[in-house]
Amino acid sequence: MGKIKNLLAAAIFVLVSVANVSATAVAFQLIQHDPVQDKVRSSSYIIENGLFDYFFDKGFIVTNSPTSVSSDSVQDEEIYYTALSDASAGYCDYFIVISIDYNTENSRNPDAMILSNIEKVNWSVFDLETGKKIGSGSRKIGRIDPVKDNEKGISAFTAQVANDIFSFFKKKS
Repeated sequence: MGKIKNLLAAAIFVLVSVANVSATAVAFQLIQHDPVQDKVRSSSYIIENGLFDYFFDKGFIVTNSPTSVSSDSVQDEEIYYTALSDASAGYCDYFIVISIDYNTENSRNPDAMILSNIEKVNWSVFDLETGKKIGSGSRKIGRIDPVKDNEKGISAFTAQVANDIFSFFKKKS
């Protein structure tokens, strides 16, 4: 009888402990602005995966809408509002919209997965409970060391962007 009480007490303790634990849920939407491509670039997928992994490793529940290509502000809004609706319906706490601007006009290899094809990345972070924007930012690529003009360079750049975005969550805590 004593063992059953101990097991029951332990089970109740575990249930109460688990019930009080919750993670913050964040949803992403990446929008690719690219005058020469109408499909999502591999570079955009690297950025998407890097952001996803970064926030997951920080303890967030992470979800995202598929990365989309947009050619104008009307398409941007359509993509944005669809993803925002999905994030709200999915009970996410935060919504992050990220635009990746490509410029391959002077590229030595416009179709390649290289950092120099990306001009800049912009983001906005929204608190879905209040509906308010809690932050935004941008990071330009600038001059690139040829050794870093590759997939690893894109990943390193993405880590910087993720850290910039994460700083808004640190301020909120």
